[in-house]
Amino acid sequence: MAHAAQPMRQINLKVSEKVYAKLEKLAKDADTPVSTTAGFLFDAAYAARVKGTPDADLDAHVAVVGLATEGGASREQLATATGLTPEVIQRMQDAWIRVLRERRRGQ
Repeated sequence: MAHAAQPMRQINLKVSEKVYAKLEKLAKDADTPVSTTAGFLFDAAYAARVKGTPDADLDAHVAVVGLATEGGASREQLATATGLTPEVIQRMQDAWIRVLRERRRGQ
């Protein structure tokens, strides 16, 4: 039995030129529009973050990002999970904080 198509809603995202260029290359390699490629990436991240996927590696990576952004893991735990040093993790967290503050000021 075929399932009825679910109604879809549009989301507009802003990304840096660097991210867009990488999305553009991924899209070209997959012979799909950039918006479709971005949608696939969003769907994968959403599924891994919210409900889990059959891809354990993807789920683990998304969980690490979730822990990092929610403050639910120590720098050492994040370093172990990602294979990075605690110093690199600290620089990443500092950068995220700066970006979040800039975005809040811009709203």
